[in-house]
Amino acid sequence: MIKNLQKKFILIAMLAIILITGTIFGIIAFESYREINLQTDALINLIVENNGSIPDYKNKTGNVFITKETKYSTRYFTFTINNSNEIESSNMQNIAAVSLEEAENILEKVLVKNRKNGFYGNYKFKIIQIGDGKKLVVFLDCTFQRESQNSMIKKSLIVMGVGYIVVFFAITIFSKIALKPFVRNMEQQKQFITNAG
Repeated sequence: MIKNLQKKFILIAMLAIILITGTIFGIIAFESYREINLQTDALINLIVENNGSIPDYKNKTGNVFITKETKYSTRYFTFTINNSNEIESSNMQNIAAVSLEEAENILEKVLVKNRKNGFYGNYKFKIIQIGDGKKLVVFLDCTFQRESQNSMIKKSLIVMGVGYIVVFFAITIFSKIALKPFVRNMEQQKQFITNAG
């Protein structure tokens, strides 16, 4: 009976800890993902608003993600296409990870999906109508942001896993101590019943 009580105690304690830490981890992971989305959306919108390029820094951009270094650190490429999805022009000046041929291949695969925005691999894309039957397609390289997020999630899961193991052993040890008064009380009751008989 004592062993069963101890197992239930450990199970309930572990479930409570997993539920609480899992919820906290979920909130942190969601907020991290949301922050990256806000940042990348702000960069893509800046490129779209400036006809496919990042302008020189202005102090009053109204955006916390845009700094003096944004123009030089952001990796992206753009295409201008017509309504028949034929390429009219391209801007490959701000990307080194892909060649023009590879970028055209990515564009072709994105256009087949018939979506206005989303991800293709580590590239976030947005397609916007710019008038005169033309569309601007922006591809933003999000490799660094996605790898940072994935690294943070992996490290957090490892720390949580190790933490659960440590907590499990700690609860197992302390449950014996916590249940000692209960065990002593039961033994005293048994002894009292035996003596009374």
